[in-house]
This record gives sequence, C-alpha cells and structure tokens, in this order.
Amino acid sequence: MPWMTRLTWVVVCAGLILTGSAGCVGQRPATSQVAAPSVAVSTASDPAPATGASSPPGPSEAGEVPELTLERLIQIALENQPRIRNAEAVRRGAEARVGTARAGYFPTINTTLGYNRATANIGGGISPATGTPIPRRVSGTSVNNQNFTAGFSQNIFDSFRREWRVQVAREDLNAAGFDLSTTRQDVILNVHQTYYNHLLAVRLVEVSQEAVERNIQNLNRAKGFFEVGTRPKIDVTRAQVDLANAELDRVRARNRVATTLTALNNAIGVPDHPPYRLKEELEITPTPATLEESIRMGLESRTELRALQARIRSAEASLTLARRNFLPSLSGDANWNYRGQELPFAPNWLAGVTLTVPVLNPPLFSQHNEAAATLAAAQASAEITQQNIILEVQQNYLALEEARERIRTSEVLVLQARENLELAEGRYQVGVGPLIDVTDAQLALTRAESENIQALIDFKLAEFQLRKASGLLE
Repeated sequence: MPWMTRLTWVVVCAGLILTGSAGCVGQRPATSQVAAPSVAVSTASDPAPATGASSPPGPSEAGEVPELTLERLIQIALENQPRIRNAEAVRRGAEARVGTARAGYFPTINTTLGYNRATANIGGGISPATGTPIPRRVSGTSVNNQNFTAGFSQNIFDSFRREWRVQVAREDLNAAGFDLSTTRQDVILNVHQTYYNHLLAVRLVEVSQEAVERNIQNLNRAKGFFEVGTRPKIDVTRAQVDLANAELDRVRARNRVATTLTALNNAIGVPDHPPYRLKEELEITPTPATLEESIRMGLESRTELRALQARIRSAEASLTLARRNFLPSLSGDANWNYRGQELPFAPNWLAGVTLTVPVLNPPLFSQHNEAAATLAAAQASAEITQQNIILEVQQNYLALEEARERIRTSEVLVLQARENLELAEGRYQVGVGPLIDVTDAQLALTRAESENIQALIDFKLAEFQLRKASGLLE
C-alpha cells in the first residue's frame, strides 16, 4: 500500500541519518572550514594555532611563529609605548627644575668683553662737577674704546624664598614620578583589556564556526527529508536562511578578530608587530581581598591620589613663597673692569650690597591669591579622586563577583542547551518534531556558549581592573 511504502522510506532515511550515512545527509563541504584568525590562541586541546596576518610578514609554518604570553606582551608595551616615554620626559623636566631652584644657593659670575670706535664731540653746557661753562667742541676724530668686565652676584638672604622654591620643585618632581607610575599602570591595564578582548573574539569565531556547521547539517537533513517527501519545502528554505545568518555572524566574528588584534598591537606600542601566537590565560582565581581591604589599599596605594597629595604640598609651598615675596631680600654684587682707548688700559672695581624692601607691589597680591586658589583646587581634586577610587573599587569588586556567578550559571546553561539540541534533533530526525525546534535549540546553544565565554572574559577584565583600582597592578 502507498502509505506503507512512504512509512518504509521514512524509517530507512531515519536509520541512515542516525548511522551517519550520506544517503540523506550530505558530507560537510570543504568551504565551511573557518579561516585562521589573525593571531591564534594556543590551548591544551588545540596546540597548533595558525599564523597571524599582520605586517611585516612572518614565518609561514605554525611551529616557527613565537608564542607570546601576557607577561611578555606587557614587557613589550613597557619598552615601546610612547606614552611611557612621554611621562619619563616630563619627569626629567621636573627634575631639571629642581636643579634650577637649587641654583639660588650659588653665586653667578658673568664676563663681558666689548669694543667700539666712536667720536667724542661735546655740544657745550655747564660742567656738573665744577659748574663752569663747557665750550662746544666738534671734530671728525674718532677713538677706540675697549672694555672687559667681570661681575659677581650672590643672593645673601631672601627671607627663605629660595628654600621654598626648592620645596615646590621637589614636590612637583614627586608628582611627576607618580604620574609616570600611573601611566605605566594604564599601559599595563590596556594590554590586559586588549589581550582578553582578542581572546574573546577568537573564541567567538570558534562558536560561530560551530553554528555554521550545525546549520549545514540542518540544511542537509531538510533536503533529504524534502526529497523523500516527508518534509515541506519551507524547511529547506528556513535552513538556508539560518545558514546564511550563521555565516554572516561568522564574518562579523572574523572581522572582530582582526580589529582586536590591531588594538592589541597598538596597546603594546608596536602596530606592525610580526605574527605571533597567544598563550591563553583564563584561569579563575579567588578574590584576593575583601571589599573593605581593597578600598583601604586603593586609598593608600593609588598613584593618582599620591600625585595629587604631592601637588597639594607643592601648592602649599607656593602659597608660602607668595607670602615671602612681601619680605625684604639682601644681595651682594661686585665687578672688576679693564677699559680704555689705548694700551695700557685702566682697571676699576666695585663691590657692595643691596637691600630690597617691597613697599607697594600690586602684582604680589594677585600672585598670593592665585597660589591660594591653586591650593584649594588641588585639595578639591584630591577629594574627588578619593571618591572615584572608592567607586571604582566597589564597581569592579561587584563586577568580579557577578562574572564569577555568570560563569557558573552559563556552564550549566551550556550543558542544558546541548541536551535540548540533542532532543530536538532526535525528534526532527524521526519526523515528530518541527525544524524550528532544532533551529531554536541551536540558537540557544550558540547564545549559551557565547555567554559563557563573555562571562569568562568579563571575569578576567574585572579582576585586573580591581587590581588597578586597588593600586596593585604594578
């Protein structure tokens, strides 16, 4: 009977599918293989990653491509990042200003050597020395004038202004040193972030590739059932649409691998780094300290706050210096000169001291007000930074614990999604379940795997951000 013949075909086709025969399910086409990412990630189950695609070109054999750990990437960044060189140059400039401030303790010696030729005409008048008339004398005669002068000047006492200048310069140097440390920590954190973002992109390529392969299997099954007349044409069309969407997701995932690799190379300060493999470091570690301990360490160790505290001390010294400008100063000067028209020249010398007492100098009042305002601004900035540190520690601590819970939950979700997919595929193969159940189960599995990977990466990012917020990154 016809219905017996049709039932026989269904049973035979289902048996062939379950045993892996190519009669109803075609073999996986070669074009479904995922292209190698720009930088491969080595794992215990996949020890032979592919080579990168960045320039300059590197070795073609996977075994010849060097493997870089996260620690090695950080070392490269610390050696090559221009941001660190910029901070180092700023610190050297602050160190030079300390030397400039200390120069006030030492005398200055200057020498001058001059020569000119001029006339000595007199227009007439009264001599200021004798009060007698001076006749007008004009001639075209010119004479030589030579002059050699050696001058000496020493700040004897300036109401301790030079001491406070040195103090200001020293605190500025301390602040520049803390700024350098902050820059190094920012570079290290940026390497961590780009490293884990790249690992995430590589893992998502693997997930998208598995999704493509599952959709190819769906399409082959739908075609087989349609050819024997047990499933409608819409199942084939739906499978083709799902496959196209999965391939589109794979294209996006591969592009993200390329962009995250570019960001990683930029983070280490070598945009054209040769190809390399990444060693995957995704172990789950316990939380290093409690929330209260992390906040305390952050307030004690954060270099941003310590730099602001140094700037507060510098502003306090600047305010004291501005007040000292209203006090007198005493300096000593001496010079010796040797001048004349013809040899031998005549020597002369001068020595003395100068006492300067400010009586009315309006700019000094403005300088005092500016120094007071600078101190108030530095104190407010330090208070803002303290609050931001507490907020950063709290946010990253909570994010770390959230990611830890998400990892545990997503692992269970992946297992459940795989079991659900197996059940949906079994029902569809024997003809009692629709294709949409299979595609929904596949989509749920893809999402669960992506969520598990995302939670793992978020955990590592939150871990290092918490270390940075607690002042423990460097």
